This record gives sequence, structure tokens and C-alpha cells, in this order.
Amino acid sequence: MDKIEMTGFVCIQRGQIDRIEDGGFVVKSLTRRDVESRPIKCANAYVKEFTGEPPAEDKYQYRPGDRVYFFMFPDGRGMILGKMED
Repeated sequence: MDKIEMTGFVCIQRGQIDRIEDGGFVVKSLTRRDVESRPIKCANAYVKEFTGEPPAEDKYQYRPGDRVYFFMFPDGRGMILGKMED
């Protein structure tokens, strides 16, 4: 490998889900002004609440307007880590 690729500024941010698009959530950053993610998934997208065998219910559901913690790379990709407590 000839060069090292830098990821740039990546940190955990606070955001608000703006809309659902292409099977993911578009998050507007509350930490960085005028920054919006591409459609991203949740870290717990495949976690199921135990309701018997087999587990049948999603543990968490997100809707537009929910405030979340998330991270995002400079290209707009990232992941929702969880819901912010009120």
C-alpha cells in the first residue's frame, strides 16, 4: 500500500432523524451546523427483543423527530448508536 488514507473528522454526534429514505435514516446533526448524513442504519438493526422462541419484536424503533447519538464519516456514511434520553 503506497499511501495511507485519512478518515478525517469522525466523532460521536447528537442528531435528529429527519426522514426515512432508501431503507435507512437521514440524520441532521445537532452538533455540526448544516450537516446531514446519507441514509444510515442503526447499530441495533438486527437486535431482537426476547418475546419467546423465536424472538419476534424489534427492540428499538426510530421515527422522524427522534433525537439520537450517531457517528458519520466525511463521505456521509455512518451508523446510529442509540436514542438520546430526554
